[in-house]
Amino acid sequence: MTDETPINTGQRLLLRLVTILLVIAVGTGGLWVLARQLETPPPSQPLPEVSELRPPLFEEDGDLVRSGWIMAPATPPPGGWESPWGIDVFLLPGRVSSEKNLDAWLTSADDASIPSGNLTSPLLEGDAGTILYVPRLRTLTVRALEGVDRADDLALLRDFEALQAEYALDSYLAAAALERGLILAGDGMGVDAVLRLRSAILQGDFSDNARDDVPLEDRFIGTIIDALPSDVSPDVPFCTGVNLAPDCVVSWPQVQRLLGGEMEADIHDYLSARMSEAGARLDANVRKPAPPLPAFETIELAPIARPGEEQP
Repeated sequence: MTDETPINTGQRLLLRLVTILLVIAVGTGGLWVLARQLETPPPSQPLPEVSELRPPLFEEDGDLVRSGWIMAPATPPPGGWESPWGIDVFLLPGRVSSEKNLDAWLTSADDASIPSGNLTSPLLEGDAGTILYVPRLRTLTVRALEGVDRADDLALLRDFEALQAEYALDSYLAAAALERGLILAGDGMGVDAVLRLRSAILQGDFSDNARDDVPLEDRFIGTIIDALPSDVSPDVPFCTGVNLAPDCVVSWPQVQRLLGGEMEADIHDYLSARMSEAGARLDANVRKPAPPLPAFETIELAPIARPGEEQP
């Protein structure tokens, strides 16, 4: 005879129910863990070292590299030695589209990998014959920023964008400026880099170019950005009116209000008027640069026979 207590039918049912509940709980927990893993974003991808960040090629052997520019004149405009003094607009527009991951489009030496992005700047709307130079930069993008969560990484990328803008402006001066007047323009993510370029110009950082007869700061007309003063550093001096000037920055939203509202203010009408004024001001107040020397021609001299010698 055994001492074990027999298990009745109710107890068996209870044990089976507990077993079923345990299986369900374990299965549900596994699915929850799996779902959490699927929802968890991938870890931040490591950024390249600073030494690996390669700017695009904007100029080579004194000529613009077309793949490095979104917009640039197909033929050279009249030089600053002509009258009226011509004005160029160097624009850094905001761009926020790219399918490239950070490592691929920051370190690739292939210019074709540089995202051109969506150009939505109001400075590009319409056509008023403005001479525009728009470099194609490797820029910060919304997709790229999803994997970056450290402030120093963001600062690195912004510094790299500003460095590219500096290279692009230097390439423009070397290959295309023709000593014309210059207006800087930027919106979106191009505002910060444009403001840095403005400071560098005013400090004379671009004036050690032996090719220039007239220093850039003497031909610098001013800066216009599609941003409000509250959007940038409080140290940036803003113009109180609509006129461009080297010592202050024009806010296009403010100009629109001063000129009667967004629907009535046209950026190209505004720029055309400012460029006409600036050209006349340069003609009146700045020494004209010397025109370039004509191309040298090679003349082949025929040998001359001396008396008594046969003609060769």
